[in-house]
Amino acid sequence: MTEQTTIYSSDINQASQLESQNDLGSMVQEGSELLLYTLRYDAQDLFDTEGHVELFDLAKDIEFFHAQAEYCPDELNLPLQTVQLAVKYAAKLDDPVAMCEFMFLHRKRLQEINQENPLSTLRKGQLRRAQELAELSNLAHPDARVLWHLLLIWELNANDRVKDISQVLDKLSEKPLTPLSASNAEFGAWLLAQMPVRTEIE
Repeated sequence: MTEQTTIYSSDINQASQLESQNDLGSMVQEGSELLLYTLRYDAQDLFDTEGHVELFDLAKDIEFFHAQAEYCPDELNLPLQTVQLAVKYAAKLDDPVAMCEFMFLHRKRLQEINQENPLSTLRKGQLRRAQELAELSNLAHPDARVLWHLLLIWELNANDRVKDISQVLDKLSEKPLTPLSASNAEFGAWLLAQMPVRTEIE
């Protein structure tokens, strides 16, 4: 275990212990800022300071990957950026073996993220992450993005979260909408039918 790994593992363990006590205030007061900095910026710091051995270890560390998702849920691309920096540094070193290794690892990390369920994520209170997962789902199937957004709207509507519905609609409209395939059109129509018409979204 490298010194860098020891540092962030200690931060994660400390934050997890405080979180288990349901004391978010203590987390902030007792060092979670250091934990969040570590999760967000250590990879870039290692890249900038030419610490490629530590950077490569960090990119491959599954505990670090899961910690980024847990403590920075609204930053869906953060774990991918860590591996992308490793790919970039491998290219800088002209190391084709490392480049291939981290390109495959990037694909694996992307697949793991894409397995998360946007609806379950929304029910955990993570709307922004749910939206980003819905966007990412388009890689698996061209209909997935629209269907997941409709499901999120359906769930929000069921819980009278009107302002959040507006946010999801704005996200959905950022890209051109294409007709659903025949196999999914009926489900999409059903989802739309469950939503009462709102004359105003504040």
